[in-house]
Amino acid sequence: MDSGTVAIALPADTARAQVALTHGRRLARDLGLSWFAVFVEQRDRRSRLPLQALDALVAAHGGSLQRAEADDVAAAVVELSRHAQARLLVIGCSRRPRFLRRLIRGTTERILEARRPFAVVVTGPAVIH
Repeated sequence: MDSGTVAIALPADTARAQVALTHGRRLARDLGLSWFAVFVEQRDRRSRLPLQALDALVAAHGGSLQRAEADDVAAAVVELSRHAQARLLVIGCSRRPRFLRRLIRGTTERILEARRPFAVVVTGPAVIH
């Protein structure tokens, strides 16, 4: 397999970030690619997860974390992944009910609709205890 990277978009929730990281790392390993994590915090919201905890989580798995702050999280995730020349972006599935996703386009839906030079994999919902 030729060189490339897998970008793993991390949500602000610790348990969900762990799920996305686990799925993304496994996929990168299976494809023989390197990986990095991406976290974009919306400018007008405070994260529920301290950034030091995200850094520690990613570092514990041997990866690097690229952080950004933006008004549009979806656009920033796509841009960070594009800039790093990712071949694949792993994102978590939306937590909104299907009917609501049709009315309100969340981050996951907007990333899937964006023009991008890489493929996107949406991880399935995981049981979070």
